[in-house]
Amino acid sequence: MTESDHISIVCADIADYSRLVAEDEAFGVETVIACRDIITSLADQNDGRVFNMAGDGFMLSFDAPDHAVKFAVDLQAELAQRNEDLPSKRQAWMRIGIAYGRFIENDGQLYGDTVNTAARLQEAGSTGAIVLSDVVLERLKSPLDQPLSALGDLILKNINHTVRAFEIAPPGRHPNALDLVRETHAERSDDAFRGRSAIAVLPFEVDASEPELLYLAEGLSDDLVTSLSHVRHFPVISKASSFAVATEETEPRRIAELLRVRYLISGSLRKRGQVLRQTLQLIDASTNHVLWVEKYTFDKGDALEGLEDQIAQIVGTLTTRLEGAEGTKARSKRRSKANVHDLVWRARWHFNRLGADDAIEGKRLLDEALAIEPNNPEALIQQAFWHHLDAWKAQKSRDIISNNLRLAHLAITADEFDSRGHLAAALAEILLRNFDRALVHCERAIELNPSYAHAYAEVGTCKLYTGKLEEALTPFETSLRFNPQDYYVFNILAQVAQTHCQIGNWDESLKYARRSSSLKPNFWLAHLCEVTSLVRSGELRAAAHACATLLKTSPSFSRQTVAWLPFKTDAEIDFFYTSFEAARAEAIQAGLIGEALPTASATNVTRITTR
Repeated sequence: MTESDHISIVCADIADYSRLVAEDEAFGVETVIACRDIITSLADQNDGRVFNMAGDGFMLSFDAPDHAVKFAVDLQAELAQRNEDLPSKRQAWMRIGIAYGRFIENDGQLYGDTVNTAARLQEAGSTGAIVLSDVVLERLKSPLDQPLSALGDLILKNINHTVRAFEIAPPGRHPNALDLVRETHAERSDDAFRGRSAIAVLPFEVDASEPELLYLAEGLSDDLVTSLSHVRHFPVISKASSFAVATEETEPRRIAELLRVRYLISGSLRKRGQVLRQTLQLIDASTNHVLWVEKYTFDKGDALEGLEDQIAQIVGTLTTRLEGAEGTKARSKRRSKANVHDLVWRARWHFNRLGADDAIEGKRLLDEALAIEPNNPEALIQQAFWHHLDAWKAQKSRDIISNNLRLAHLAITADEFDSRGHLAAALAEILLRNFDRALVHCERAIELNPSYAHAYAEVGTCKLYTGKLEEALTPFETSLRFNPQDYYVFNILAQVAQTHCQIGNWDESLKYARRSSSLKPNFWLAHLCEVTSLVRSGELRAAAHACATLLKTSPSFSRQTVAWLPFKTDAEIDFFYTSFEAARAEAIQAGLIGEALPTASATNVTRITTR
């Protein structure tokens, strides 16, 4: 048995086939044979393979999502042409589902979650329709020519995660977009998003005198929807739905009610000479409060250059703002009315404050959430992050960190497509010095969420501790560019300082170390990098003052503190600690500190040995 990477799966069956057979058995068999011939021919034309045929059902595989979708569209068109000469009761239509992801192959047959998802999507479609997952839609290289409507986040039988789905209407049927949106979202239960607050991106405003900006505005909103859709803890309404509603409604609260969302993102695009100005705002539609406003400017001639980075930065900033708003909302709820979602967000709010008491309260809230719903992906992911933070702060042993890895894998099992679970696994593998495994998880996290700043940072961490110092700087810089407002940006800045320090770029190391300590004054790694850079550049008096600050903010600092970092050799530890000792001697001589160096805490360990 072999497990492959990713593939597109198409599942198709003849709608109302039992009725056809009941009315005319011979004609029913003739219909199946005709459909089989059409499917086989079109599969060959689109580089597909039929791997399962059973009665009126067919399953095919395609390497490229574009080929899978084209096959499905061509199939429905062929059937429409065939049906033209037949009475309505003898017409054969197919329901088609398309999914994309990993699969397992055994003796030519394909199995796994992707196959099951395609089958369930086929069942969710109307007669003659094509239903595809958001993952398929995102990976299309060519735009769709067919009308597309959003089905929302579907809860499918025997699929342990919701699937955001879209429907290509049957040939000849062009539904009113707004009516479909109203029907779809009005029928959605309040629990369709599993307690999560959803987002809608509204059409960007453009000067009427600048119609050439329309294409750019639409492209920006498309990219923003796509990028936000990778942030799984905030469901995003499809552009087709949000745009359809926004053309009929202008009042934010009304738009939000129709779409069943809490947050709206609106924007405008203006031209002043050769300069384009993009304004974005985040609105809490339940209160009509504007939570965030930001302006971006760029040259019109370079509008498309660097757009990916700009969108990633916007998504990073929006995610931080949304998380803050959700934390505040959850804390304002009465405990008696708090659900699992609220408990998780309360916990996140406490974790982001980084205080000892907050960590204890956050852990208690997560335990409460998991007691209610043991397999909740959000709670499991946050539990894994909490254990990582606890291990980092207390410098815990290999056994404890191995348990962190177990929790991360539980989170991945609960939701394979949430990038944060893979990041949690990467963090544990880094502390265990399994850098190759960590990189695999980082790459998977970035694949699932290309705007995930923290995942890029951990790629840099892997490069740093494997001695690839120059290579480490690029992913670190990408992370800082994508989300400069991340709660843990102080740690990324300190790691950049550490990298420059080990390279010998003393001025750059100082710059980043001081930026880090300005955000987190008691972060020992930033102060250590400052001390080391000053010592190595010959500024002993300044190093003495920096050393005094280090010991004041981190009084238990010792060689064991440095040794706990996942360095590969003692020489790397000594590089920093001998610099600290030189600065400490200078500080003692200057009367800045006493001579006694506190002994390491009992919770500290010597280095975690490599497997």
